[in-house]
Amino acid sequence: MDHKRALEILEIDIDNYANIDLEILKRRYHKLALRNHPDKNGNTLESNMKFQLINEAYEFVKKEVDYLNIDQEPEIKDTNKYEYTYYVNLFLHEIINGKYTDLFVKIVKDIVTSYKTTLSSHLFEGLDKDAALNVYTFLSKYQGLFHLSANTMNQVREIVTNKFSNVNVYTVNPSLNDLFENKIYKLYVTDQLYLVPLWHNDLYFDSRVEGEGEMIVLCEPELPVGVKIDEENNIHTELIICEKNVFNREPNIQIMIGNKLFEIPKSSLFMKNEQIYRIKKQGISKIKDDIYDVTDKADIIVKIRVI
Repeated sequence: MDHKRALEILEIDIDNYANIDLEILKRRYHKLALRNHPDKNGNTLESNMKFQLINEAYEFVKKEVDYLNIDQEPEIKDTNKYEYTYYVNLFLHEIINGKYTDLFVKIVKDIVTSYKTTLSSHLFEGLDKDAALNVYTFLSKYQGLFHLSANTMNQVREIVTNKFSNVNVYTVNPSLNDLFENKIYKLYVTDQLYLVPLWHNDLYFDSRVEGEGEMIVLCEPELPVGVKIDEENNIHTELIICEKNVFNREPNIQIMIGNKLFEIPKSSLFMKNEQIYRIKKQGISKIKDDIYDVTDKADIIVKIRVI
């Protein structure tokens, strides 16, 4: 394996190779390991091979970049390396360690690693309203990464809303084109208008009606088949093309995503049956503290397969 192949597997832009540091590499690896873990992808031969490639690529880059060998992975007890729970613990260690209480971390772990179809409201005992809402919004943000089903998220939502009667949750379902166009949804609640930027996955609003409490608005896009949006607002999709179309005279390969046409220059591709191409800064808006700021765009990550 060479470093170009390793970086491609890890979905790291080769142009930024010189700027890779340990934290970027580890976080990318742990996210990919969670998203592609065989336990959550049917334990097929293909999923096991892909998971193995991700691990090989990570180990290769760690060895190639000298200073990446200085730090070690945090010690995770009671879990064997390469098990799904191991990567959950590593990711949570990076993202929420020191930012939330031990109880918050325990509840998130219990929900993410649970194989139960029904969640108990007792999970949330000891949490105040703000902490319970934080659990829900955290899980909502990383729902795809943790392979949480719609049923699990609905149960968490019901537990939170039942526990705190003055919390109202609303859901809107924008299209992918709505996200591309930075559309804002006009939500009317008791004759009060709330402007909801649809490229956010969740938003808090203080109700303007006395006694109504807090509001959470969830944006759950209705996406075309084969299209996903990750926690960084990058779009993931797949393009299957015939080999003869790779070698025709057209300089670019076209792909429609929503109602937008994108072109991938053939000169940027490798001679292989499967690869990742990143369309930079042409996706949907990134999420910022200013919820209406649309100045920066996320990427579109295309998995190209030649048949």
